[in-house]
Amino acid sequence: MLKTNNELNLLENLRSKTIEKIKELTYFDNTLVSRINDYINYEGKMIRSGFFYIFFFSIFSKYKSENEINLEELAKIGAIFELVHSATLVHDDILDSAKKRRGKTAVHIKFGIDGALIFGDILIISTLSKIYDINPLYTKILMKALEDMSFGEVLQYQNKFNVFLDLEQYFNIIKLKTGVLFGSISQIAYHYAFSLINKSINEIIFQKVYEIFTDYGIAFQIVDDILDYTKDSKTLKKDSNIDIVTGRITYPLILFLENKKNREYYKKIWLKNPSYLASLVSKELKNNREIINQVLFEARKILNKYNLNEIFEFNPNWYKLLNNVIKSFIFREF
Repeated sequence: MLKTNNELNLLENLRSKTIEKIKELTYFDNTLVSRINDYINYEGKMIRSGFFYIFFFSIFSKYKSENEINLEELAKIGAIFELVHSATLVHDDILDSAKKRRGKTAVHIKFGIDGALIFGDILIISTLSKIYDINPLYTKILMKALEDMSFGEVLQYQNKFNVFLDLEQYFNIIKLKTGVLFGSISQIAYHYAFSLINKSINEIIFQKVYEIFTDYGIAFQIVDDILDYTKDSKTLKKDSNIDIVTGRITYPLILFLENKKNREYYKKIWLKNPSYLASLVSKELKNNREIINQVLFEARKILNKYNLNEIFEFNPNWYKLLNNVIKSFIFREF
């Protein structure tokens, strides 16, 4: 059996360094911005930075020792990913009228919508400028991801309460809203690893990296969408049933409406009393194994779509951890 104690210790060290770097990168000489920044709980699941580190070392440590890497710069990149994600969550919570995030009152409720909007903008601009210092290409990659994520928000907004949204439209929305950031992070990890081992980038594989991990991000969001109905807010550490309350169509709701003869009837209920429809749908979905299993099947199908070992040359210990983190996108409770 492969031993991964050294790798796990390194990841724990990097998690601590990431938190330190977040504090360094978010020093703002402005009273309101500083107050909001101090309030935000950045120490969530930190999935994106953790995935970045594992994918990076899976490639890098195939050729060089982990001891040869500048952990300060690596942690800085990981921190930037967490900050970009946090900024988008601040904006998302405004659009969703969410009350909680990571177990705390949402920023826009605590500090007002204007303060939250300004803070999210500052955080995005600040982090993009800081990753530019490492490599201008990484800023370009992240800017494209943020552009796509914004268009995803627009599509989602345009389809609020759309009981006729189909699966193709739904998958396009979650690809833009969630998938592309995972794809972009993976490209930066791949490029950063190859730049440090002085190997040239294979452009075909570089694009394949984006495609694969964008798909894994889609799978991650599919699971998020079913958990929104089947888990309570205490477990999720954010509002449950937020999708349906805010008029958002997701995979479980599409399947729920699929065999309903009069979708307009449900739309009328939805527009009149979203919380009532949320309670109605949630109650049925919690006990509807067919819908839950169908949603999870789609996520697992994406998981099984690729054999990464056929595409990349990996360090076996890190590859084991990479597989585990990808599986955790699907097999999780929150």
